[in-house]
Amino acid sequence: MLDFEKNEHTLKVFDLELAKLRHRVIKMGTLVQQQIEFAMNSLFDNNLKLAEIVTDLERKVDKLDIKIDKQCMKIFALHQPVAMDLRLVLSSVSINDYFEIIGDLASEIAMNVKISDVDMLLLNTTKIKESSELVNSSFAYIMDNLMLLDSQNSDELIEQEAKMKAMHQLTLARLREAMKENPEKIDNACLLMDVSKNLTFISSQIRTIAQELIFLFEAKIVKHTQGEIQTSNPEDLLNDEKID
Repeated sequence: MLDFEKNEHTLKVFDLELAKLRHRVIKMGTLVQQQIEFAMNSLFDNNLKLAEIVTDLERKVDKLDIKIDKQCMKIFALHQPVAMDLRLVLSSVSINDYFEIIGDLASEIAMNVKISDVDMLLLNTTKIKESSELVNSSFAYIMDNLMLLDSQNSDELIEQEAKMKAMHQLTLARLREAMKENPEKIDNACLLMDVSKNLTFISSQIRTIAQELIFLFEAKIVKHTQGEIQTSNPEDLLNDEKID
């Protein structure tokens, strides 16, 4: 085989590996999106069957998590990607980890539903439903961006974490008040506190994925500190005279 034919073959194999990687990351996100939806619906409908489906999905997510990690290592070892291709592999490793964490958090919500009898009246006094809707819409944006190879709305997703934290605090306040008024509600209130906490953690992971998408598609590094978004280009790091 001539050298140019070898190079052409290698490039085709590399492109196929990248396409497979992107497909698996999207599949991973789709499974996790289902976990979130089913976990929250199991809570709102007190549906144990939906909670069990979340557990089944968790096993699929764990297997896919391992496949994605192995494929990224294979690409690094065999192809030494650069520029956009390198960012795709690096971001895939990170996004895969965040998806896996979100799946675990959704599974915890479903597990609580399976072992508890949810007080629907108490649930309706909280901001959990609004928090769930915000998480679902934010995750849908993430999936759209991954499929469309775009970082549109990523800045908004980063900012939405503050809304989630505010709703979480309102939920905690209302649940604490309910426990004071009726100690019999303590167990259910603690359950709902955990649900609200998990939704807030999921929102935090979505924010970080949004930052990864900006890095992937715009080659910008985004940090979110003390309510401010700080953006820099990777080449800026090379120009710094001093790195703290």
